[in-house]
Amino acid sequence: MRQLRGSTLRLLKVGCFCFIVLIIVWYIAVTFKKRVTPMYANGVVDATIGHIRYDFSTGMFSLIENKDIYLQGLLSETLRSTAALECRPDQNNPNYLCLRWHRYTELEVKTLGGDDKCHEIHWKPTSRDFLPQDCISLRNAIWYGGGEFYHQKWPLMNVSIPLQPYLPNDLMYKMKNNKPPGNVFGNVVERFWFNSKGVGIVVESSVPLFVSFNASNSNLLCFTTNTDHPRYPTGGNHLLKYTICKKKNVKETYEMMQMKHFESPKDKPSLDLIQYPVLSSIPRFQSNMTQGVLLKFVKKFKDDMGKALSIKKLFFEFDGKFSSEFGNFDIDSDLFPNAHQVCSTMREYGYQVLMSMTPLISKDSNHFDTKSEFLVQNKNSEQLALVKWHYGMAGVVDVTNPEASKWFNSKLSTMMKEYGIDGLKLYACESNYLPPNHLSHELLANPGAYITHLLSLIGNLHQEKQLLQTTCAYKSQKHSMYVQLGRKESKWEADNGLQSVIPAVLTLGILGYPFVIPDVVGGSGVVSNTSSPPSRELYIRWLQMATFMPVLKFSFVPWDYDAKVVNIAMSLLKRRQEIKKLLINAAKEAETNGSPVIRPLWWIDPIDSIALVIDTEFMVGNDLLVAPVVFPGVTKIDIYLPKGQWKDDLKGMVLEGKRWLRDYEVTLEQIPTFSKHRVLE
Repeated sequence: MRQLRGSTLRLLKVGCFCFIVLIIVWYIAVTFKKRVTPMYANGVVDATIGHIRYDFSTGMFSLIENKDIYLQGLLSETLRSTAALECRPDQNNPNYLCLRWHRYTELEVKTLGGDDKCHEIHWKPTSRDFLPQDCISLRNAIWYGGGEFYHQKWPLMNVSIPLQPYLPNDLMYKMKNNKPPGNVFGNVVERFWFNSKGVGIVVESSVPLFVSFNASNSNLLCFTTNTDHPRYPTGGNHLLKYTICKKKNVKETYEMMQMKHFESPKDKPSLDLIQYPVLSSIPRFQSNMTQGVLLKFVKKFKDDMGKALSIKKLFFEFDGKFSSEFGNFDIDSDLFPNAHQVCSTMREYGYQVLMSMTPLISKDSNHFDTKSEFLVQNKNSEQLALVKWHYGMAGVVDVTNPEASKWFNSKLSTMMKEYGIDGLKLYACESNYLPPNHLSHELLANPGAYITHLLSLIGNLHQEKQLLQTTCAYKSQKHSMYVQLGRKESKWEADNGLQSVIPAVLTLGILGYPFVIPDVVGGSGVVSNTSSPPSRELYIRWLQMATFMPVLKFSFVPWDYDAKVVNIAMSLLKRRQEIKKLLINAAKEAETNGSPVIRPLWWIDPIDSIALVIDTEFMVGNDLLVAPVVFPGVTKIDIYLPKGQWKDDLKGMVLEGKRWLRDYEVTLEQIPTFSKHRVLE
């Protein structure tokens, strides 16, 4: 009996031991297994459609190709603790996914047809309290796109932009009034980003979009929406819709996105602006321009140019405040007693006359009260929506109103005919000039669409000569216009100085705007809100770079300095005459396929890891590499040559590409350029 009890006791001990082991094994298995919140018990933990996979327990999503993860992102934090239920109507459709989070939102994902590996992602909140937010990891790839920034970089490395409405802003005006200070989006933005791994992202135009880029060094590109913000006074739910595509490399992605999402120019703009210099009244004259001073200045510029170069034609641009009031559509008779004669005299000198105009109507103008029904209204009151800008209070022409557009078009046409104006430049048209809580004739879910309407109107105004420029743009690639960078400050730095010009020109080019004007040589004469002409060295280096850009625009002129600067300028202008054919051929190519005139080095080798990050060099078409000096006091620079053979235009040597030229010596009088070398067969 004792033996039986001892045997039973041993069995009980063994059983208890085995039970404890099983408990430990189960616990370890559960611990190392992906944790699933109890709320997921009856919901979807993960889902895969096409190349995109969602893991709702971690709040992450990935794009995967051949087991390689080429993009990762994060979902809104709220969804990481809430069950997702399937709402897919067709369980057998592998190209469609529908999930619903009770009380929050619905997610639709569609795999689009074709070879582009595209996925359309659509968040549809069911509660006004829920703001969808998707964040894309910026790690392990080099990113491009977006638009102009105050602190401009190429590529988008070392850029940090806090969350803000994704709308075009007048850079100089916005930064002056930006509280708290921080990087802001500039005069031209597009909802398009792509990277070196061939990933492209486009956000739907109707989305009331907010964007942050690497905010607080997060290495995240984040999208969210908020229709309650005064910059998006539309009401409704906070929809978020975007498309992600994948191609082989950065250039293939650009070409695919350009074909799918941009409308290439219907025609090229007048090539005269490429062939002949432009003289602008701003920043030189500011508000001190008078008839006598102006005629003396343009005569001297023409004579000095004529002595040095055989230039048949020049352009003069009336900029700044030359009207009695903005919205009077005139030339101020106090400043110009014989305005018609001034324009006629300029034509005798060989100038074509350009004029800067704005959709802002001054509160003191003749038309502010009489045409108030043509101005943007205030959503919250019966009063007009007013905006404060450099020249006081103003209303904004409502170009979504057909009658207002017709009136504005008529006034511009009449003014151009009356004074013999050959072309227009549009400015002060960015979204920050639309007052908060504005109400337009046509509801604008995205205030950037105001610019699209405005440029369509101006683009149809003067189609014959197409001497049209703009400082603002959004989804306006189809118009044959020159796009001028926002006002640059007369300084070296990347925060809106000389070092920001090449990155900005390259960025606008890959956003579908091939005809870019890099502002006036030397910048606006403004440094930290103080006006003064650019320094001698800065002016020379700026002119060297601008010589190879699509349009060469002066306000400060070489004769403002000394004889040596004049000699350098004359040499550069002669060089520009030599490369005009390259610029014109690149412009014609842009008309055909939308390629930029000024191109990044990776254009000819999109898998060259060094070419992908070069930000101080650029290509004119495919045949000329330009490496300007953009740092003060520098006489030696490092230059990278991409694949191919290149002739050093300064030294006459032919060099093999895919190499660095370290400590390349360059004097103040020189700018290194390299021509594509072709062996004669």
